[in-house]
Amino acid sequence: MRYEPLSHVNLSLFKEFCVKHKPDLDDSFLTEEDLSEFVPSPESPTCLAFEGDKLVAAASLLMDEYHLRGKRARFRILFSEIPDSGIYRTLLDAVRPEKGAVDSWFLFVRDGAADLMACVREAGFHLERTSHILVREALPVAAADSPDGYGIRPFAFGQDEEAYAEIRNAAFANLMGSSTPLTVKDVAAMEQDGDAIPGGIFFLEEAGRPIGVVRTVRDPGEGEDGPMLEIGPLAILPGFQGKGFGTLLLRHALRFGTEQAALPRAVLSVNAENAPALGLYLREGFTVLMGLSCMQQDLL
Repeated sequence: MRYEPLSHVNLSLFKEFCVKHKPDLDDSFLTEEDLSEFVPSPESPTCLAFEGDKLVAAASLLMDEYHLRGKRARFRILFSEIPDSGIYRTLLDAVRPEKGAVDSWFLFVRDGAADLMACVREAGFHLERTSHILVREALPVAAADSPDGYGIRPFAFGQDEEAYAEIRNAAFANLMGSSTPLTVKDVAAMEQDGDAIPGGIFFLEEAGRPIGVVRTVRDPGEGEDGPMLEIGPLAILPGFQGKGFGTLLLRHALRFGTEQAALPRAVLSVNAENAPALGLYLREGFTVLMGLSCMQQDLL
């Protein structure tokens, strides 16, 4: 087995490897757009394993500003065609950050990926949480009227970033995987997201004060699966949760997708332990497409 760091020389082989295996992996950062823009960089330490001239395994770590703020790093891909935990350990050693740079790293493993799960467990990863990917077909959206004193309005870039961050951070402060706060800068950068939908973010207000937010983007999908309306986050300030406001925002987002964005199918993700949110989505017509296990390794 030969191991090499990613370079411009073997970049095309790496991208072909990602495309080949992404149907069976978490493809959050393996989309066509992500791969077309991906280049070797210190922010993405990557190692490849070759058997002869054939690329058989790869590890690529995502160390962007958001994840580093939470002292974590996420794998873009960690996979070997040969189910050997020794290969995984060598790849992990090759991309391991300097001591103290992060406290842990993680990846998502799809349900049914038994060989990958066994190898990452043998390499020292443990289960942090499980998540579901939910899909809603092009179904009618139930009506929902805002109570007196409440209303929904579009978010405005250059004006509302601070309120967005406040609501999202307060709502997700104790949610595994989402507890790292967003900054105003993070929110402002959403305007440049290639999948952003103009006018696709909405506030729920009480007497003019934002108390909830929902964001929609265009999920390009692939083949027969896309495009779809991707929803998230949907966040309500803690003091206003459990009052039906999440339903209001969700239905507003779904109507927006159908009537204005021409995206009647919708997709979102939810932590399995977040029972209230999961129950809401199931009641509103979503079904579970797949399960994901977040596998984490502590690096302290």
